[in-house]
Amino acid sequence: MVTISAISWQYLVAGFLVFHGIGHVAGFWVASGASRLVNRLDDTTIKTLGGMLWLVALGGFVAAGLGVLDIGSTHEAWRDLAIAASLISMLTMVLFTRLSLFGAFLADIVIIVALVWLQWPSDVLIGR
Repeated sequence: MVTISAISWQYLVAGFLVFHGIGHVAGFWVASGASRLVNRLDDTTIKTLGGMLWLVALGGFVAAGLGVLDIGSTHEAWRDLAIAASLISMLTMVLFTRLSLFGAFLADIVIIVALVWLQWPSDVLIGR
């Protein structure tokens, strides 16, 4: 039976969070002045707000991934950062995109379920 070491789990979890975060660059690039729910604001404001939220989600996921690796000052808060970034990401998808982002939305749900309900990965699993 093959077992995965704590350092391997650490890099897998961190890699998933960082790469998922980097994927939010696409949302920023295609941010339009259209919104499903926010229709009282002008197109420029909607585009700016949507673009900023995409970047906040990106930053949250990258910071969480670096925290898993004990890089920087986010190592204690990486779980909270990942959960917040997932919620911001889902909100941004609902409010500011007309694209089909099912995979990204599903990844956000998986992150929340893993961290909140399953309490996975454990600190022991990732070498803490």
